[in-house]
This record gives sequence, structure tokens and C-alpha cells, in this order.
Amino acid sequence: MSGADLAGRCAILTGAAGNLGRAVAAEFAARDARLVLVDRDLHALRSAFGDDTAQRLCIAADLLDATQAQA
Repeated sequence: MSGADLAGRCAILTGAAGNLGRAVAAEFAARDARLVLVDRDLHALRSAFGDDTAQRLCIAADLLDATQAQA
């Protein structure tokens, strides 16, 4: 990944509580991106990232479930 500044940009990461998701989130956060972190397990998201902030929002959703994906 290049050293591009992501300030003012928003990234939506699915599977964010997993190892790869956490690594990508950390990299994007280090580059000042705002993050929407999605995973089926809200507890795992909160354990990995803490509470929501102005820069980060954690959402529990199963995107394989059409009703949750549309919401």
C-alpha cells in the first residue's frame, strides 16, 4: 500500500473483526481515513476497536442476509 493520505475519505470494511480486517483498518486509520467497520460479531469489533468515535463506526451485520445488507 502506498503512503497516500486518506484524510477526508471513508472506507467501509467488511469482516473487520478478522485478522485481515483489523490489519487493513489499522493501516487506513494510520492514514487518517474515517472507517465504517462491519462484522457479524459486534463484540469482536468492540474488543478489537473499542467504542465508536467520530473517525470510526462499528456495525454488526451479516451481509449474506439480504435483509441486513439492504438496511
